[in-house]
Amino acid sequence: MRQEHRLLRAVTALLAPLALTTACGWDETKGEIAATGDAISFTQDSGSTAIANKAPIVAGTPHGYAPIDEAYDFMPVAADPDGHKVEFSINNKPRWASFDTSTGRLSGTPRATDAGLYANIIVAATDGRSSATLKPFAIGVGQQYESMGGIGHAELSWSQPTATANGSRLTNLAGYRVYFGRGQAELTNTAMITSPLKTSYQVTGLGPGLWYFAVSSVTKDGVESDLSEIGSKQIS
Repeated sequence: MRQEHRLLRAVTALLAPLALTTACGWDETKGEIAATGDAISFTQDSGSTAIANKAPIVAGTPHGYAPIDEAYDFMPVAADPDGHKVEFSINNKPRWASFDTSTGRLSGTPRATDAGLYANIIVAATDGRSSATLKPFAIGVGQQYESMGGIGHAELSWSQPTATANGSRLTNLAGYRVYFGRGQAELTNTAMITSPLKTSYQVTGLGPGLWYFAVSSVTKDGVESDLSEIGSKQIS
């Protein structure tokens, strides 16, 4: 146990203070499909065919708040420039919601037991060749998330720990856990990062106001370090 404590102190000491970018704000609904805009990002496969396939276009701004015992419904707008059939997929779907792969509709009615923040939800549209995704978003369930009518976000970054307290190489780092909340003593929301090489994370779905952030490191044995220095960001 003493050896574990020494490891925890070493990992914590090597976590650099959070670097929060100024890229915080609100994504605005454009009201139309456009090839550019805050709500759309593209990935397109390269090929040697005479006519290059064009990626689908998808747009939409999901609501960031879902009241308990009330229906939540979001459906993106998508089209394919080449006229191909578009299908949808989702990552990090809330457990209380269903998702239609034909329309991209995300819907459901959260209950009291579903209260919490569902972060890093990603909806993608594909024509089978290329794809486009909405920016990651979050949905807060419960009255405490009522202010999340828009989608504020903050970028976090840190340094990877490489050694233990006795100077030996750290070889069993599994990843990191991001903590965030409305107060320094209320970092009640978490997101797990399962790659030790990933040293940045975008927290989405933040309502207006002051938010606090911290990061811990986690070993393959499940040992978690103390939190890094707490950073903060004003979302407006």
